[in-house]
Amino acid sequence: RIARALLTSTFNIPRYHARSKPFVDHILCFFVLEGKIYFRHYQILELNNGQFSLTEIGPRFVLDPQVLLQG
Repeated sequence: RIARALLTSTFNIPRYHARSKPFVDHILCFFVLEGKIYFRHYQILELNNGQFSLTEIGPRFVLDPQVLLQG
């Protein structure tokens, strides 16, 4: 819960912010597996036949939390 709150507050854009865009073309994914945080960055591509595809554009990295302190 702590890691999710930290990542959300870091990468989240406030609703109706002046610099926010009305479309989505990138996806940031965070996975928590086996005590590690995996980060992936994807781009949404529209193909000629109207279908969509995800392409990983990087960076790709893994965070290994050492200590989470309360308070």
